[in-house]
Amino acid sequence: MLPARERSHYIYGVLDMARRGLDLNLGIGRGFTNAEDRWVVKAILAIPFN
Repeated sequence: MLPARERSHYIYGVLDMARRGLDLNLGIGRGFTNAEDRWVVKAILAIPFN
């Protein structure tokens, strides 16, 4: 297990939408310690194959 100063802790706000057979997940996260990036932005686009 890593020491506390080397661990990463984030909190995310996310938006999840499903439209016309596509799923879109957007989020922004904030790091709380010096071990990680200060801000993180994520996006996931899912296309079903059925």
